[in-house]
Amino acid sequence: MNSLDQRERLTVVYKGKDIPVLLTRKQVKNINLRIKSDLTVAISAARGVPLKLIEELVRKKGAWILKHFDRYARRQKSTHDLTNQGGEKLKYLGQTYNLTVQPALQQEEVLFDSENIYLFVRSGCSRGHREKLIESWYRGKAGLIFNQSLEKIYPLLDGLSVTKPELKIRQMKTRWGSCSIRKQRITLNLELIKMPPSSVDYVVLHELVHFVHQNHSKAFYDCLNGLMPDWQERRKYLMEKGIPGQ
Repeated sequence: MNSLDQRERLTVVYKGKDIPVLLTRKQVKNINLRIKSDLTVAISAARGVPLKLIEELVRKKGAWILKHFDRYARRQKSTHDLTNQGGEKLKYLGQTYNLTVQPALQQEEVLFDSENIYLFVRSGCSRGHREKLIESWYRGKAGLIFNQSLEKIYPLLDGLSVTKPELKIRQMKTRWGSCSIRKQRITLNLELIKMPPSSVDYVVLHELVHFVHQNHSKAFYDCLNGLMPDWQERRKYLMEKGIPGQ
């Protein structure tokens, strides 16, 4: 705002409703009108424009102004409701995060820092939609983390004639992972992305060893002991989380 500009506040009544106006007198050729998010009409006009003419302009656009006031008010309410959602806790790689729901300024997305997982969504979206976004984020992270684990663990089997298998991810109710010798594939439970990286590594190794020993024989566990001496501690942690198997 130029130091020579003058501002004044006034109220114009349209069909019994007050329309607050912030009038700025400045060097402009036309009368400029815009609606602010604080439900105020901002008008800029030259010093010589009569106040009566400005009030008439506001009344002429009264219906349009009130329509936008209503739209802004509903948007603000939905934003308030949205930011008061969440309060949940989410697990990711063994850590617990606060879920914070925020209105998406552009695209819907999920971000996180050391304490929070931020879910940016459209105003008014359903809980089911939010859950799908979180699951999609988990799947994206799982694809990255699980493959990184496979790249790290697979060299441990060097010399055991194991071909690096394909990796699949899906929801499983009774196990953390499975393998298919015939299809040369290991499948990991999506829920594993909530566990510590050490747990992910254990499950990956467990499934890879099955390509050498197809059952849980003594030879299977001897192989695990040689490749990952603390595997029993890692397995105990997963068993305490309630999904049997492994």
